[in-house]
Amino acid sequence: MELRELLARLGRRLWLLVIIPLAALLLVLGLNAPSGTKYTSSVDLRATNPVGDPTVASINLVAGSLVNATTSDEVLSKIAKTAGTPVKRIRDGISASRIADTELVHVTFADTDQAIVEKVMQAIPSAVQEQAFAPSLRQAQVAEDEAKNRFDTAMAELAKVQKSTGLTNPDREYQTATSEVTSLKVALATAKGRPDTVTTKPIEDALKAAEKRVTEVADAQAEFTAPQFAVDNARAALAQRSAAKTDIESRQAASITESIGSEVTQLPWTTEILRRAISAALIGLALAVLLLAIPEVLRRSREGSDDELIARERVRRETYEN
Repeated sequence: MELRELLARLGRRLWLLVIIPLAALLLVLGLNAPSGTKYTSSVDLRATNPVGDPTVASINLVAGSLVNATTSDEVLSKIAKTAGTPVKRIRDGISASRIADTELVHVTFADTDQAIVEKVMQAIPSAVQEQAFAPSLRQAQVAEDEAKNRFDTAMAELAKVQKSTGLTNPDREYQTATSEVTSLKVALATAKGRPDTVTTKPIEDALKAAEKRVTEVADAQAEFTAPQFAVDNARAALAQRSAAKTDIESRQAASITESIGSEVTQLPWTTEILRRAISAALIGLALAVLLLAIPEVLRRSREGSDDELIARERVRRETYEN
């Protein structure tokens, strides 16, 4: 039985003989595809406490926060935006862990695109530092805002007292008034000691007015005590909160990068798996051929046997008749 005749008799099942070799061909092409290149870069980040606490417990806490920050959605989004690549690609290639018994966090990123790796490594330190410092900065900002509100309130109360008394700086105005009283007393004494003095009434009137002014300012000083004290305390608290926030910002601005390393490796293809897949495809092809061909071969064999029996029977009858 010729192969062409066999294929013709297979009929509608012929598509199996096309699909299976095609699948095997694709697997062979995948097996012989060129290997890719993986670029890996790493950076060591130093854990810095935002509030400057150098204790071991504090450093441990900050190092843990750096590890968590590296793989957080916020940091990954910032890095992806800087690198111009999807977040999933960054998440699949990045890893972070603390170097045992140190204040360093080791961050690694791997990808097949060297340009992406370089952009990611440039973005990692600032993005991680910003995320790690964010809670402390928020607290410092809230504290500064509260101190500013207290200062504004104290200044408003002081302004009310200034308006009601007509004084701006009672201490300075008291000193001015007392100095004027002293000057007038000296002038009055001088005038009285001169024989040519006609009258001292203008000086005496001015002295009385100055002494009255001193009394008024002295009485008003009591009203200024509490508001001025509140203003001074609020001003000092605001300065302290602002300085604390500035310290955190300066620590955040400082570089935490200790070292950067990189390496290039060939991406291994799963050769063994591909070879097994090809073997399975070839075995499947052989089984398909056998399963499709055996029934036809058996049928042909039976037809051949029947023809042989008929021929023998015909010969036997002819022999008997003769």
